This record gives sequence, C-alpha cells and structure tokens, in this order.
Amino acid sequence: MLDNDWLAGTVTCHATEGADCRLTCPEDCEVWNFTNHEHKLVDGGKCIIVEWLGNQGNLADSHAGSHAPVDGFIELEWDGDHPIWRYADA
Repeated sequence: MLDNDWLAGTVTCHATEGADCRLTCPEDCEVWNFTNHEHKLVDGGKCIIVEWLGNQGNLADSHAGSHAPVDGFIELEWDGDHPIWRYADA
C-alpha cells in the first residue's frame, strides 16, 4: 500500500528449499557471502530476504523503483550492503 511517502506491505517468497535466499550460516556469522565463506551454508527454513524486508522500515528504505503498481512481483538486487527492490516489469 502506498500512502504519500509511506510504504507498507507484505512480501512472500516462493523459492524452494536450498534457494540462495534461504541459505544461512549455521555458525551465526554476521557478515558473509555465497562465494567465499568459511562455513557450509544451510537452508534456514525461510526466506532470509523476506524476513529482513519485514523488519520495521526496511521495506520502504530499500525501495528503488517508481511508486506505481501497488501489487505484483518484485525484483531484488544487492547494493553491496542490503537488498533493494523494485516492481518487476510486466
């Protein structure tokens, strides 16, 4: 839902078990990446990105696209610090 400059919503992930967005470090490392990590990453049982986007303010703060459609699929990319998202092209 868009209301002037305020963005609120729900994001749902349909990725299957083992997808990159579900992988986490079993050693609870704070900082890591997929290609150069000292521990084997495991499926965390849920989408880590959806969980992060659900934290207060993250959905609005990470929005990088226009404010038109208010419902539909989104695209994610990594900006080097956290995910950013925009509505997917139809």
